[in-house]
Amino acid sequence: MQYKKSNSFKGLLIGSLLFSAMFSQSFFNTVMGEEYFSGSSRSAAMGYSRLSGDNPATLTGSHPAALSRLNEAYSLHFSLSGKSLLEQRSMPLKDMFGDFLEDGVYVVNRDKVGYGNLAIGKGFTVSDFSLGVGLQYSPMSVFHYQYKEEVRDRTSLDDGIIGSKDPLIGYHTLNSSGKTDVLSLGAGADYQVNSKLAVRLGLSVNMVSEAEFSLSQSVQVIQDAGTNLSEVEPFDLIFNTSSETFTTLSGDVVFSNGITLSTAYESAIELNKTVADSIIGFEPSGLSPELTTYLTSYYLNGINSSVLSLPSRFSAGISYTPRAVVPMEFIVEFEFRPYSDITGNIYKDTRTWRVGFEYLAGGKTPVRAGYLFTESPIPSIPPETAFTMGTGRQLGKLNIDLSGRYSLNSYTYPDLFTVDGDVRPDLDTVQETRFDVMATFSMAIGR
Repeated sequence: MQYKKSNSFKGLLIGSLLFSAMFSQSFFNTVMGEEYFSGSSRSAAMGYSRLSGDNPATLTGSHPAALSRLNEAYSLHFSLSGKSLLEQRSMPLKDMFGDFLEDGVYVVNRDKVGYGNLAIGKGFTVSDFSLGVGLQYSPMSVFHYQYKEEVRDRTSLDDGIIGSKDPLIGYHTLNSSGKTDVLSLGAGADYQVNSKLAVRLGLSVNMVSEAEFSLSQSVQVIQDAGTNLSEVEPFDLIFNTSSETFTTLSGDVVFSNGITLSTAYESAIELNKTVADSIIGFEPSGLSPELTTYLTSYYLNGINSSVLSLPSRFSAGISYTPRAVVPMEFIVEFEFRPYSDITGNIYKDTRTWRVGFEYLAGGKTPVRAGYLFTESPIPSIPPETAFTMGTGRQLGKLNIDLSGRYSLNSYTYPDLFTVDGDVRPDLDTVQETRFDVMATFSMAIGR
């Protein structure tokens, strides 16, 4: 196994630590966090739809107009979700003639993490209006990432090529943890214009809590005789973010033929951020000028920034429920986020498409599936695709919905822990295989 050249703190190359911008790669969760999906398992199974295909109370923060669909019973929803991620980092290998053959995996990380969210809602009828209110508490951004790389000693083979050998001489580790939570309070109203048309409007106020999260890097030495350990400086940082409030406005136009048009707008967020010990800079020796500029921009604007900014969100969608003997629903949604509006960075705007459907097999058992396509705000990271599926079951008054998600993504990025005298290429290939599961337990209490 070979490592990259370096002689100082630049070995961290923490452009990685700033990029998350609510993108799904776990590697980019360490500063801005991965967005937590606060909907139900039903909508998760249908392409992670945010406007349709969900229980109204679980849409309090993302689509409050749907709260007007609540009946006069209290609606309770509790969701548990878990993510399992396999991360592999590899580098190109050469044969004896100097030709590149394939990537050789030099580190494998497996990580699991789980969270939950709670929602409650109730409907009312006032004159010609159907009204609903909802309260929801869930994580908003998750800063979890665990990286551990086994390091073995370096050896020179008979033909002069540098390789690796036993025994194990140490570890390279990079870890972050923490999350921000959001409490959403929303209300929605439905007005039946005529027999063929209804209009719904909703507003929610979302209060983001103060948060603390940590970021640490270390080189753990087992045997001092090793020559393949990185010389990066260890650190252990604690970040704190302030509380903030943002709003969500949404609306539906409902037609009698089963078509519903939906839209929602979520305002931007700026959280004040403090860190006990700022990281001023790093020495990018050995990298190309283009790569140095790219990493420095993310590095300085991310780690040392005094604010954590998230752009606004505009969503639009259409759902169709045909008037058939067997109930079905088909959903298509589009989302736009102007990341380029964030001051002082080089992010790009993102677009997301979600497609999902539900079919009641035998009129009882739901069969759900979906597809998710989302762009990254990071110019060098390709779009991510994910496939979803799920089902549900009614047990008396308790309704249980289950969902699963699978995605596979690959991108290139510099070695995190570089080593003096290494002759490997600048960029690794990072491949992430991700599985998500979610269970939602719902119950109506009262009328």
